Amino acid sequence: MHITLFEFITSIFFLSSIPVSITAAYQYDYDWVSRHLGARSPYNQEAGGSSDSILNEYDIEQIQIVFRHGTRQPNEGDKEDMVRLAQVLSTSNNDTVSWASKFNPGDYPDDQFDQLTKNGERELYEMGARMGKKYAGLRSQLVEDDKGLAHLKNIASDHSRTVLSGTQFTKGFFEGSGVDNVPMTKISAEQDTTIYSITNCPEHGEEVGKTPKKEMHKYLDKAYPSSAERINADLGVQISARDVYYISLSCAYEASIYHRVDTFCSLLTKKDFAISEYAFDIKYSHKYSYPFPINSLLACDLVKEIAADLDSGFQGNQDAPLLSLKHGHSMTVLSLADRLGIHKDDFLLKADASQDQIDSRLFRTSEDDMYGANIMFQLLSKKGTKDKFVRILLSEVPTVLPGCDSEVCPYETFRNVVEPLLQCNREQACNGGAQR
Repeated sequence: MHITLFEFITSIFFLSSIPVSITAAYQYDYDWVSRHLGARSPYNQEAGGSSDSILNEYDIEQIQIVFRHGTRQPNEGDKEDMVRLAQVLSTSNNDTVSWASKFNPGDYPDDQFDQLTKNGERELYEMGARMGKKYAGLRSQLVEDDKGLAHLKNIASDHSRTVLSGTQFTKGFFEGSGVDNVPMTKISAEQDTTIYSITNCPEHGEEVGKTPKKEMHKYLDKAYPSSAERINADLGVQISARDVYYISLSCAYEASIYHRVDTFCSLLTKKDFAISEYAFDIKYSHKYSYPFPINSLLACDLVKEIAADLDSGFQGNQDAPLLSLKHGHSMTVLSLADRLGIHKDDFLLKADASQDQIDSRLFRTSEDDMYGANIMFQLLSKKGTKDKFVRILLSEVPTVLPGCDSEVCPYETFRNVVEPLLQCNREQACNGGAQR
């Protein structure tokens, strides 16, 4: 095809006039984004499913569940970062961020900081409804044996988001059973040594301190400069490497609360999401899990309670609970997993970890600490026998307890594994004592 010199020059001028930043926005499916938001990921209802295959061979004699609350609102500092970044992005002449000038701070009300959202309520209700149907036999036994639900333990930390999460879960669980009002015990901060477990534990602050954020920032400063440079070049703005993380955090709130993935999320590549996930993992592992021994001790009293109730069920005691629910926080679930040795990597999640280590890590807040994350203990009896077993599930997904050969662990084996974990003194450890 023959073109004139004028046509050639015109075409070059036209192509050069197209802004490079036309590719600044990335389009994502909400379902994908929701699984890659670290500790801000919504609960994965699909992974839980509507049935439990264990019921084909075993009867469930007791269930205990330890929860994290559902999706919550940002705190004050997170909102300030969202507003600040929206203002910076609104100065861009690129149409791909035209949404920034329309960002409404009122979507995140100041009087609702850290409070459960409507999505959070729905998550826990839907989870409860599924589990109520999934374990209908145990639910029927619980209701029929005692109309006052004497064989139910239902406990929450004294925070509105955990109390409301627990209320919604039990509402769903007992729906259609004839039970309308489910009693709940709230543990005050002064008495709480099991659920809001950093309460009354000054040693946690002494030992952990500011390390979680420092280590996370060290990684962000290493991993995000090129992302900041790309965004700055595309949009003609000035943001820092750490700002890319705050963009990802803003994306997480927009997605988890409003299912919006075309605002802050659209600025991130899939590599950016992966970096943000690992940054979450660094922070939360240091804060509540493996790097610091005190984190395991936070779950000392909780593991003792769980083991005692399992023993009571195993022995067939009349006052043993059929269902035990504990509604808590990230620290509740993560410190318990730490104490049990679940998803423990053979390296510390730090800024200087190799990429191979990062890619193959077991500890992932997108799965282990999503909103509504839970650890379930099932006391099982094999049909037609007197043999008893314990099975552990992470957010309704079966897992093998370290020390057991399979997910269905003989009761005696389970107790041998857990016994050393009971030899702890939380009060002593939390107040500067040496016993761990």
